Amino acid sequence: METLQLKENTNSLFGLQISTIKKLSGYDNENYLVKCRNNKKYILKKYNFSKENLSLIQAENHCLEYLNKHNNSSYPKPIYSSNKKCCEIIKNLNNRYIIRILSYLEGTFLGEIKPKEIHLEAIGSFIGNLNKQLRNYSNHCIAARKLPWDIQHLSLNKKYLRYISHPGNRKIVFFFIQQFEEFVLPQLNELRKSTIHNDTNEWNILLKNKNKVCIIDFGDLAETQLVNEVAISMVYASYSNENPLQNASSILKSYNQVIELTDKEISLLYYLMAAKLCISVCNSAYSRKKDPSNKYALISEKNAWKMLRFLVKTSPEYVENTFRKVLNKKKEF
Repeated sequence: METLQLKENTNSLFGLQISTIKKLSGYDNENYLVKCRNNKKYILKKYNFSKENLSLIQAENHCLEYLNKHNNSSYPKPIYSSNKKCCEIIKNLNNRYIIRILSYLEGTFLGEIKPKEIHLEAIGSFIGNLNKQLRNYSNHCIAARKLPWDIQHLSLNKKYLRYISHPGNRKIVFFFIQQFEEFVLPQLNELRKSTIHNDTNEWNILLKNKNKVCIIDFGDLAETQLVNEVAISMVYASYSNENPLQNASSILKSYNQVIELTDKEISLLYYLMAAKLCISVCNSAYSRKKDPSNKYALISEKNAWKMLRFLVKTSPEYVENTFRKVLNKKKEF
């Protein structure tokens, strides 16, 4: 009944002739695949109503409009309602929620394949060009966010440590949080900042014919350290590998050809990658406690722990030297 009402509201407000509506896996908000009678597909997103959610949705749409001016086939496109709004507020009995429609992007998720070198190079280059576009973009709502998924705010995830049941695993995360606070925090203000996608995981990156790359889910947009973007991309492209440094190096090399990393940024990659993994496992542990049935929230947990164990056994100097060799860039003194 609820889905039927959602279908009717979407038809009425967005002028679509929906034939089917299918709920997809999601983390915070609800996502639906919408198919229309003219065979067009769209993504419908539904959110609990709050002024904060409304502002963030509007900010995300603003960013997507900006990106689509430059490249209208690699990013979702906001679909406006009959009222010329990027989202609509629905009243349902005593509840209110927000809905929005985005264009549907075809392709194969990175998580569905074993990527080859040519795929990784294409992804690194694509993320570099995305960041190049976003260097000139700013939004006060995005800039004001203090997001637990933002690496610079790693400390916000300390409250989730108690949900990691295994003492040994909890010790690994605590160790990397200490490492971050000792080696990264004092240097954060010296790093370049920018708006970034902030969630370039294997289920947000799509590959199409001839290695064309697309990206979805801009819900974690953040104004943060620029280098965080490539660190996140390196993690998600490599954490299923026995030797993750191989795939990570391919992403890094192609990204660096678009946006050259500074000496300081290269030296911190080890800690930034570990920080992102810690954020992931902390949130997975919390999600399991809150809603054990939400398998989507746990999708990356096994690989994240695998890479954390690899990093804790591998010296930061070795990782840094591996990356410097790939980039042909010696350490500055």
